[in-house]
Amino acid sequence: MKTAKWIIILAMCAFIGYIVYRAVESSKYDPVLTVKPEFRDISRTILVPGTIMPSKEIEIKSNISGVLDELFVQIGQELQKGQVIARIRIETNPVEYQQLQKRKDVAETQFKNSQANYNRSKLLYDQKVIAKADFEKEETSYLLAKAEYESALAEWHLAGNYFQNTDANSLHNMVVATDNGTLLELPVRKGGPVMSRGTFSEGTTVARIASLDTLIFRGYVAEADVVFLKEETMIQLIVGAMNNYKIPGMLRLIAPKGVLREGITKFEIEAEVIIPEELPIMIRAGFSATAEMIVESKTGVLALEEKHLNFSGDSVFVEIPDRNGKLGKTMIVTGISDGIYTEIISGVDTATVIKAYENN
Repeated sequence: MKTAKWIIILAMCAFIGYIVYRAVESSKYDPVLTVKPEFRDISRTILVPGTIMPSKEIEIKSNISGVLDELFVQIGQELQKGQVIARIRIETNPVEYQQLQKRKDVAETQFKNSQANYNRSKLLYDQKVIAKADFEKEETSYLLAKAEYESALAEWHLAGNYFQNTDANSLHNMVVATDNGTLLELPVRKGGPVMSRGTFSEGTTVARIASLDTLIFRGYVAEADVVFLKEETMIQLIVGAMNNYKIPGMLRLIAPKGVLREGITKFEIEAEVIIPEELPIMIRAGFSATAEMIVESKTGVLALEEKHLNFSGDSVFVEIPDRNGKLGKTMIVTGISDGIYTEIISGVDTATVIKAYENN
């Protein structure tokens, strides 16, 4: 009786031990999440920071030096070609002013004498007392004296700042708009010095105008990506000041020569900004924007989410579980990536079961 009891106890202990052994063995292999590659379309895009600016911006300069005497416009105002922007007051040296006054007085005296001779000659010519050649000689002298007097008088008025009106055609001390556009900036305020433009001087910029109806995006692309770009391709412009509103654009220019920026050779690009009719707010010159451009695109390629890949130096591998759940490394060759999915050129296929990672 005691023997049977011990046999039953030993059998129960063996059964319990077997269950514990199986539980321990099974606990050594956690369930492995798996994934398989699949065919899909992949596009590699790049983000290029830049600025939205007018396609044509004009700097208005003065033809004479002096002090800005008066401004007739305000920033943001729409200007027409030929419209007066500012008036320049000439600061003349007293000695030079006296010389100009003397020249004006001499020219006036010569003009009056020539005018009197011309009137007498005309009277005699009408009476057929003198020859036509003599009359024409007096007439030529009169016209030359008149032109000299008017020139000397204009210079004297200009030097003395005798302003009569704001007509740019009557006075040479007016700064006028050279084209239609919106006034963007007035770098010089009233009373500020102004240098004239000339052969050896760029001159002082009195105003900047531009047409805001045609805008461009300007940025710089790294040399590794510029080889994939083509002109006349559509891009997306993300404007940060408009809550990342996306505006279409068309790539118009890729610079043929690169420049060194931040230690990297980059190429300037320009894109025409296509302004939608339903635009919620006005796009202003100087807005920062980011161009989103597709540089590579493939359709129907074998791909896998990048988080399931493992990188070791220049090599890429995936982990493939066997029947017992043990993981083995398999090297693969990858292609382009869109940041989420990566093209797989070789190493696995659609039937390959690969260990999946929630976050790699």
